[in-house]
Amino acid sequence: MQGLITKKLSSSGSITTKPCIIHSMLLGTDGVNDPTITVYHGTDNTGTEVIPTNTYDGSRKDLNGFSNIPIDCPDGAYFELSGSGTHEVIFYLKYT
Repeated sequence: MQGLITKKLSSSGSITTKPCIIHSMLLGTDGVNDPTITVYHGTDNTGTEVIPTNTYDGSRKDLNGFSNIPIDCPDGAYFELSGSGTHEVIFYLKYT
Protein backbone atom coordinates (compact mmCIF):
# COMPACT_ATOMS: atom_id res chain seq x y z
CA MET A 1 0.00 0.00 0.00
CA GLN A 2 2.42 2.56 -1.26
CA GLY A 3 2.00 6.17 -0.20
CA LEU A 4 -0.17 5.47 2.81
CA ILE A 5 0.21 7.37 6.06
CA THR A 6 0.05 5.49 9.34
CA LYS A 7 -1.61 6.72 12.50
CA LYS A 8 -1.19 4.73 15.73
CA LEU A 9 -3.63 5.23 18.61
CA SER A 10 -3.96 3.50 21.98
CA SER A 11 -6.91 5.55 23.27
CA SER A 12 -9.91 7.39 21.84
CA GLY A 13 -9.02 10.40 19.70
CA SER A 14 -8.76 11.99 16.31
CA ILE A 15 -7.29 9.91 13.52
CA THR A 16 -7.12 13.07 11.44
CA THR A 17 -9.03 16.32 10.93
CA LYS A 18 -8.07 16.35 7.24
CA PRO A 19 -10.08 14.77 4.41
CA CYS A 20 -8.87 11.20 4.02
CA ILE A 21 -9.55 7.69 2.86
CA ILE A 22 -8.94 4.97 5.44
CA HIS A 23 -7.60 1.91 3.64
CA SER A 24 -7.03 -0.50 6.50
CA MET A 25 -6.89 -0.93 10.25
CA LEU A 26 -4.88 -3.36 12.37
CA LEU A 27 -5.66 -3.99 16.03
CA GLY A 28 -3.24 -5.33 18.59
CA THR A 29 -4.72 -6.47 21.90
CA ASP A 30 -3.25 -7.31 25.28
CA GLY A 31 -4.24 -10.97 24.86
CA VAL A 32 -6.83 -10.88 27.65
CA ASN A 33 -9.30 -7.97 27.52
CA ASP A 34 -11.86 -7.43 24.74
CA PRO A 35 -11.71 -3.90 23.26
CA THR A 36 -14.73 -2.26 21.64
CA ILE A 37 -13.95 -0.02 18.68
CA THR A 38 -15.96 2.46 16.61
CA VAL A 39 -14.69 4.83 13.91
CA TYR A 40 -16.67 7.93 13.02
CA HIS A 41 -16.63 10.30 10.05
CA GLY A 42 -15.79 13.73 11.44
CA THR A 43 -13.75 15.18 14.27
CA ASP A 44 -15.53 13.55 17.22
CA ASN A 45 -17.88 10.70 18.13
CA THR A 46 -21.03 12.51 16.98
CA GLY A 47 -20.42 11.83 13.28
CA THR A 48 -21.66 8.94 11.19
CA GLU A 49 -20.17 5.56 12.00
CA VAL A 50 -17.90 4.42 9.16
CA ILE A 51 -16.58 1.37 11.02
CA PRO A 52 -19.46 0.09 13.15
CA THR A 53 -19.11 -0.60 16.85
CA ASN A 54 -17.55 -4.01 17.30
CA THR A 55 -16.07 -5.89 20.22
CA TYR A 56 -12.90 -7.76 19.30
CA ASP A 57 -11.71 -10.96 20.95
CA GLY A 58 -8.73 -9.92 23.07
CA SER A 59 -7.60 -13.52 23.57
CA ARG A 60 -6.78 -14.06 19.89
CA LYS A 61 -3.08 -14.42 19.25
CA ASP A 62 -3.16 -12.72 15.84
CA LEU A 63 -4.02 -9.27 14.53
CA ASN A 64 -7.62 -8.20 14.12
CA GLY A 65 -8.82 -5.54 11.71
CA PHE A 66 -9.56 -5.08 8.06
CA SER A 67 -7.66 -4.40 4.86
CA ASN A 68 -8.33 -3.04 1.37
CA ILE A 69 -11.68 -1.46 2.17
CA PRO A 70 -11.35 2.24 1.25
CA ILE A 71 -13.54 4.39 3.52
CA ASP A 72 -14.02 8.01 2.46
CA CYS A 73 -13.89 10.51 5.34
CA PRO A 74 -13.99 14.00 3.77
CA ASP A 75 -14.32 15.69 7.19
CA GLY A 76 -11.68 13.68 9.03
CA ALA A 77 -12.04 10.57 11.18
CA TYR A 78 -12.35 9.87 14.90
CA PHE A 79 -11.50 6.65 16.76
CA GLU A 80 -13.32 5.51 19.89
CA LEU A 81 -11.92 2.73 22.10
CA SER A 82 -13.64 1.36 25.17
CA GLY A 83 -13.02 -1.54 27.51
CA SER A 84 -10.24 -2.35 29.92
CA GLY A 85 -6.71 -3.37 29.12
CA THR A 86 -4.04 -2.06 26.79
CA HIS A 87 -4.70 -2.05 23.06
CA GLU A 88 -3.36 -0.25 20.01
CA VAL A 89 -4.68 0.37 16.54
CA ILE A 90 -2.79 1.40 13.44
CA PHE A 91 -4.77 3.05 10.65
CA TYR A 92 -3.41 3.23 7.11
CA LEU A 93 -4.84 6.23 5.26
CA LYS A 94 -4.33 8.71 2.46
CA TYR A 95 -5.17 12.39 2.59
CA THR A 96 -7.46 13.54 -0.20
